[in-house]
Amino acid sequence: MKPEESRAIVKRVVSRSKIPVIVGVSSPGFVSMCSLTRDSMDMGAAGA
Repeated sequence: MKPEESRAIVKRVVSRSKIPVIVGVSSPGFVSMCSLTRDSMDMGAAGA
């Protein structure tokens, strides 16, 4: 899955959820994993 696809899914789920969402984040590199984690939290995830 491409990073932009992951971000789109996180945004959709977090925006529709009435309960806190914890996102599972994985990526082949540390930098991209940190970026996806930070973006998920910025989109409203309760944790990653």
